[in-house]
Amino acid sequence: MARWTTNPLLRRRKRKTAVINWLDLPNDLTLRIFSRLGTFDILNSVHQVCRQWRSICKNTLMQCNFRRLRLVQCFYAIFDKGLCEIAQKLPLLEELEITLCKHVSYVALEAIGRDCPLLKSLKFNHNDCSRGNEDAFVIAQNMSNLRHLQLVRNDCMDNDGVSVILDGCHFLESLDIRWCDNVNLEGRLRKMCYEQLKYFIEPNTPENFLGYKFSKRYSAYWYDDLKYTFAPRKERFGHLIAENESQDNGKSSEEEEKEKVTTEEVTTDLNEIYDI
Repeated sequence: MARWTTNPLLRRRKRKTAVINWLDLPNDLTLRIFSRLGTFDILNSVHQVCRQWRSICKNTLMQCNFRRLRLVQCFYAIFDKGLCEIAQKLPLLEELEITLCKHVSYVALEAIGRDCPLLKSLKFNHNDCSRGNEDAFVIAQNMSNLRHLQLVRNDCMDNDGVSVILDGCHFLESLDIRWCDNVNLEGRLRKMCYEQLKYFIEPNTPENFLGYKFSKRYSAYWYDDLKYTFAPRKERFGHLIAENESQDNGKSSEEEEKEKVTTEEVTTDLNEIYDI
């Protein structure tokens, strides 16, 4: 058996673990580390740690010369202010997608149009932050070089918004305004769409049409503020549904069966949503 000794020279020395403060690293070294991260990690995590890292993140994005940026399902992680700051560092950006980002509005679109003059493709879908034709007006005034524009389920845009886009975006080749229910294409406006555009998707396009992954039913407001998890419609509006069910006792078995099928379809679509 090993015996305890009082001789300090024979005692086993405890290893001291060095504590590293990452903020003390030289900026150029931190910049090299950040450049190995993905765009989403930079925008969603690292960018929010502190002012020093936020400044380095901007330089990282600038040095990477991004030409394409996709922000999909960033429900509560991306806001107008942050996206406006990022846009200043992306002068070479050509393609941008913003889908299911609850807190992104025309304010960010205006900054993007101003700071990203080479932008040719914009997808601004399912964001639930629109008011009237603000999005359309900002796009027409600040993104005149667009070739491709997708505005899926912009519930506030109407015929005036579509007309403004066609007048302001002279180089536009394709326009996707599926499920924009306030747009009613008739007469001159419909003729303009088909004469000016090579590829056009109308508001009443069915949900199974190719080119868009999410269902018309989905909304950024259906996601929990903290967990970023999908809350089924019955959970979010359960009290209203219960009231309706109590008032409507005369439903036939056929109608109930249809509702059951609809619920199953929503669940299937939900599983597909996380493949992105």
